[in-house]
Amino acid sequence: MAYRKGWVWMIIIGLVLKCATFIDAPWSELVITLGAYVLTIGYIQAFIVFYYSKAAQGFKRLLAGLGRLSLSNYLAQSIICTTIFYSYGLGLFGQLGSMFGLLLAVGLYTAQLFISYLYLKKWRRGPVEWLMGKWVYWK
Repeated sequence: MAYRKGWVWMIIIGLVLKCATFIDAPWSELVITLGAYVLTIGYIQAFIVFYYSKAAQGFKRLLAGLGRLSLSNYLAQSIICTTIFYSYGLGLFGQLGSMFGLLLAVGLYTAQLFISYLYLKKWRRGPVEWLMGKWVYWK
């Protein structure tokens, strides 16, 4: 049960240790590396606490839907992103910057969370998963 409270301290300590980049000393690289490990443990603990909380129940249902349509979502992401960035579409590779890429990734993932959840209310499997089942099992 110590992980329920310790994650906050692990993240704070990890961030403080990672700030050693501003110190020019022979040991600063070791401290930065140690900070990365402490921060990772803090993030894992925070995820565990969130995963078992009541607030995460609805979020886990959304994630389950995304997982059940994983192949369909992967192909949809590929089609959307290559159409935006490759020359057969808009050809915007290297022109939009990191912030647009981050917003696109978060927005697309969020949209797929909700679309997958709503899709599975009506159908059992995704369209590509259904086709794969027909092809693999010859049904």
